[in-house]
Amino acid sequence: MAAELLGCLLVKRQLDGSLLRNVVVETEALITICDSIQ
Repeated sequence: MAAELLGCLLVKRQLDGSLLRNVVVETEALITICDSIQ
């Protein structure tokens, strides 16, 4: 799943109407207590 996000463009409309654009350049995986139980 994370590899599919690389290079994706994320766009958010700000309260003033302007657009904030960002490209996903890296992802990270974290292990939580819930992950280790399953």
